[in-house]
Amino acid sequence: MRKQNLNDFFYTGENQEDTFFNNISLTISQKRTLLNARKIIRTYLAQKVPSELDNKVKNEGLSLNNFPKPRFFTQGSWAYQTLNAPANPPEQQADLDDGMYLPLGAVDQEPPSEIAELLLKTVEEQLDALCKAYPTWKIETSNPNCTRIELNDEMHIDVPLYIIPTEDFK
Repeated sequence: MRKQNLNDFFYTGENQEDTFFNNISLTISQKRTLLNARKIIRTYLAQKVPSELDNKVKNEGLSLNNFPKPRFFTQGSWAYQTLNAPANPPEQQADLDDGMYLPLGAVDQEPPSEIAELLLKTVEEQLDALCKAYPTWKIETSNPNCTRIELNDEMHIDVPLYIIPTEDFK
């Protein structure tokens, strides 16, 4: 049996534009769109969520001391560099998962369910407001595990919320 080198089938190197890997990968423009949107979303949430949550907590008569600026960590296929271009948009979309992390110490002063509900509501409201500034962006809130921003027919960003131990947040 004759052995064949199929490296060119999977790998894209110089002057190898029509390869399997290239055909299933996001274009540079698509990657740039996802990265720019991630930056916009992170910046907006980091600026808006702490003060908005502080206001909501006070309005509810709860006690919360200076909600901190959240941190973000990209996870999933984008982080592992295994994200493929969607074969059949809009049913299939490229997806970037960008978790928003908060310290437990910021929410453990009150019943966690009440703070969690206010947090989720605040994030959804802020992302909804942000989407109004970008004509192609749409918010999707049907998933109880995260809030989704559909950037266009081909891609979206999911923002799951996590509460982590205060020591890990530092």
